[in-house]
Amino acid sequence: MKFRRTICIFSFIALYCLVMGLQAQETRVAEKVYKNVRVLKGLTPDQFNDTMSFMSASLGVKCSHCHAGEKFDTDEKAAKAVARDMIELTYRLNALSFGGKQAVTCYTCHRGQLHPSSAPPVLFGYVKESSPVALLPTPDEVLNRYTQALGGEAALSKISTRLRKGRFQNSRGGDCPLELYEKLPGKYLSVMVGYRRPGVSVYRGIRDNEGWTMDDRGVQALSLQDTARERRDWAFLGTPRLKEIYDRLTVKAREKLGGREVFRVEGEISGFPAEQLFFDANNGLLLRRVVFLNNPLGPYPEETDFDDYREVDGVKLPFLVTRARSDYRAIRKIEEVAHNISIPDEKLNPVPVAARSK
Repeated sequence: MKFRRTICIFSFIALYCLVMGLQAQETRVAEKVYKNVRVLKGLTPDQFNDTMSFMSASLGVKCSHCHAGEKFDTDEKAAKAVARDMIELTYRLNALSFGGKQAVTCYTCHRGQLHPSSAPPVLFGYVKESSPVALLPTPDEVLNRYTQALGGEAALSKISTRLRKGRFQNSRGGDCPLELYEKLPGKYLSVMVGYRRPGVSVYRGIRDNEGWTMDDRGVQALSLQDTARERRDWAFLGTPRLKEIYDRLTVKAREKLGGREVFRVEGEISGFPAEQLFFDANNGLLLRRVVFLNNPLGPYPEETDFDDYREVDGVKLPFLVTRARSDYRAIRKIEEVAHNISIPDEKLNPVPVAARSK
């Protein structure tokens, strides 16, 4: 009895140290992760890389325009100095002329070209006649129809856990098995098996209000903003409660998306750029979500398409999810789904990779 009590005490201490260790971690900033960061300071690595992608898309160039091969920290190319000057110029313009708002960005002038055009195209000012405004449904009507299309509230509320298995592929050559764990409410884990290299997986999870990533380099905490964004991404994969996600929803238009009639709904969230949701006007399912990623230079759009909906245990789920930016595309192909299975909490906690492999 005494031995069992001692084991329990040590187990509790170990778990407490693990939790407190993650909480005590400071979110990394770019200038401590990468070398020679002079202007874009105070960003998380994810935000820093999103900003790089935003500049690349805005000018229609690749990384090699400013960087010399894999030597990202060197200043060999003059274009990098020009880029730093342009970043500081947009900062000054927005601060002095627009009250600090992101009114002027790289894309404002470049429009996907290296050299901004100084003249408008022919017929630039031509305006088409406006068509009659169609009567639009209310946000509640769109959301209620979406819930019914997924299987109805009664069926959705029966789901407490979910495991999905499939493959992850991206435009950079990534291709590996994928596992997605959900324990509602509040616990999520994605595992890209062998993504870095054989035997080394990449973990990304949310435990209550904490987000984290882990690979062979260790565990890193996500910022509060990145954790909130990650939580919303998970919601759209499974059992979305859109009224809980958004502060305000507005049906903006009825339009075409890939030849299909859709209702475009704008969702507002405090502290984030507004998101766009596209619901099929015929069957009510969500077809696309567009978010704008925050970065110091301007909003960077990211589209997520939801396709191949299939019914599992009375609930419809997208078996093909494609996320795309201007420079990147990632695909999740789901092959099997299991509901209401046992998922131990330990499975969803960040622990060293070496310990997970045992």
